[in-house]
Amino acid sequence: MTTPKIKIKDFLDEQGLWIGVPVLLLLACVFLFIVAAYLTYNGWAFATMWGWLIVPVFGLHLLTIPQAIGVSIVVTYPFLKSTKSKQEVHDWAVLWLRPLFMVGIAWVVKFFI
Repeated sequence: MTTPKIKIKDFLDEQGLWIGVPVLLLLACVFLFIVAAYLTYNGWAFATMWGWLIVPVFGLHLLTIPQAIGVSIVVTYPFLKSTKSKQEVHDWAVLWLRPLFMVGIAWVVKFFI
């Protein structure tokens, strides 16, 4: 008895879910752009508030936007909480992938500092 070989594309095509590689690449690029835009926006806000509130009070140096992104990653990382999920597998995936994701973002940001 042989097991039929089912290709992922054929299966997704039968289900009406296949959208094609170019569309998937476009969606990945859009996602990466949105993440980069959010991090830049967040870094700008952090650097601005740092300049307004921390520099005059404590006499510390101004932060650049990449430095502010890095500091905000380090400061917020311990306080990230996973959402409650009924799927235990999902919780384990988030538990193991979140640190890798955060270190990956920090690795990219360090090249701009």
